[in-house]
Amino acid sequence: MKRANLLSFIDRSARADLWVLLSLIFVGLFFVASGFVSYSNIRTLNRDSLQVAQTHDVLLGLSEVLSSMKDAETGQRGFIITGDSGYLVPYSNALTETETHLARLDRLMVDTPNQKQRLAVLKGHIASKMDELRRTLEIRRNQGFIEAQNEVVNHLGKNYMDAIRAQIVEMQDAERQRRIERIAEMERAYQATILSVAVAAILGVILTFIIATIVRRSTTERRRQEWLQAGQVGLSQAMLGEQRLDQLGKNLLSFMCDYTGAHAAAFYAKDGGIFKQVATFGVPPENDLPATFSPGDGLLGQAALKGGIITLENTPEDDALTIGTALGQWRPRHLAIAAAKSDDLID
Repeated sequence: MKRANLLSFIDRSARADLWVLLSLIFVGLFFVASGFVSYSNIRTLNRDSLQVAQTHDVLLGLSEVLSSMKDAETGQRGFIITGDSGYLVPYSNALTETETHLARLDRLMVDTPNQKQRLAVLKGHIASKMDELRRTLEIRRNQGFIEAQNEVVNHLGKNYMDAIRAQIVEMQDAERQRRIERIAEMERAYQATILSVAVAAILGVILTFIIATIVRRSTTERRRQEWLQAGQVGLSQAMLGEQRLDQLGKNLLSFMCDYTGAHAAAFYAKDGGIFKQVATFGVPPENDLPATFSPGDGLLGQAALKGGIITLENTPEDDALTIGTALGQWRPRHLAIAAAKSDDLID
């Protein structure tokens, strides 16, 4: 019997520990998943932020290319009209600046194949425009104003410049659309981050409450089992040795009342087909307790017949059991009737 109770206690403790372990593992996995989602959203925010900044740099670079080409064209026209080489300073500076801006754009567009293709087309238009500028300047130097003017009147340079402007506008529109998409993705990632943090916080509180409840129940069950086990040990010690039946009853009632905090108790033993009162604890000599009862007779008999435990709360004032001390007598409000078994027999 004791071995079976011990094994049952160990089994219940193991199940409680397993539930606590599984709950902690689940909480750990939840926070790992929540951290991964937050990390992914933060990475998206960071990536899109860099791409938005890159888009801004591309738009600025395209504007600078167009501005440099305008400076080069202005220098060309000034030299053709006046023949003054001082007007070639903007032209000379524009040549260097344009190459610098194009090289920077080439680096910024390394991860945008479509823009790289458009940039190659733009470079072709710029190269054609630069050739036209150099050719008209050479004509002005060698053949004079009239021949240079006739070359300009052909509108070849204007056509190249119009192509450059159109290509830059197309590339700027593509970058602006790309920036809009990145900003929208940033907004979605931002909202997802807020939502994931809020959900993680709420679920974290809920899971913490659940874990606390499981741990509390596990601790309560463990203490209960330890209390029962200690009670079984105490009962065994109270029954040690050769004892008369009345002395055994007194020892058992003394231990049980002390261990459970009960104020009064009565012990009945089976004698033939009935149960006789053998010992009492905290009960005055003159009391209304039955000296004997038969199985099935009243609540005492029902407990003896079924072999279970009957508990009564808020018992009526006319209950049979009376508790007595030197200060007086009173009736208990709570009763517990239990049948003790030995080898599955109620004695």
